[in-house]
Amino acid sequence: MGPRNRAQPLNSNVVSLDFIMTELQILSSPPISGTIDEFRFDATGNCTWVKFVDDTYEDWCGIFGQGFYANSHDAIVNENGQAFVISGGQGYIVDVNSRNLLYKTVNDYLTSVVYIPESELFISCTLTNLYAYSPQGLIWESDRISVDGIKLLDFDNKMVKGQVWNMQNWVDFTLVVNGWKYQSKFKCNF
Repeated sequence: MGPRNRAQPLNSNVVSLDFIMTELQILSSPPISGTIDEFRFDATGNCTWVKFVDDTYEDWCGIFGQGFYANSHDAIVNENGQAFVISGGQGYIVDVNSRNLLYKTVNDYLTSVVYIPESELFISCTLTNLYAYSPQGLIWESDRISVDGIKLLDFDNKMVKGQVWNMQNWVDFTLVVNGWKYQSKFKCNF
């Protein structure tokens, strides 16, 4: 995917990557027409192009319509072959192997996403809130936790670590998935 500030698993031993065959890559430009199978997901106007490789090593390209934040793009695939793509803030969960849309988020201003290993959960954020999604939809939403910025930095099968912006600096937070327990020294009063 090129150089990016990507959240990394807290413990690389949590999930064995030996059995994961699905891959993805956000493309900087569309592929030459006819060179790869293309599947459209609300693809109108400016779109985000993502190349996928499924479990049978077949590649295909997803074309995703954009949401509110034109410059917000992110994508991640879990060990179940489910990908969460953010296209201009709009979130999509797709099955890489069947090439089907599983869920499209109501929010169209998402900025980043990580997944919870050994589950079907994805944790995403806007500039002010955290959201937990499964392929069936939104399952949890935080109260406002930031003035205007959230960084998702690390994750494992029990928690997500990141930082929130308090108008002066970045402050650490943790989100424990079991019970959705959020902790930070910064309390957003907006």
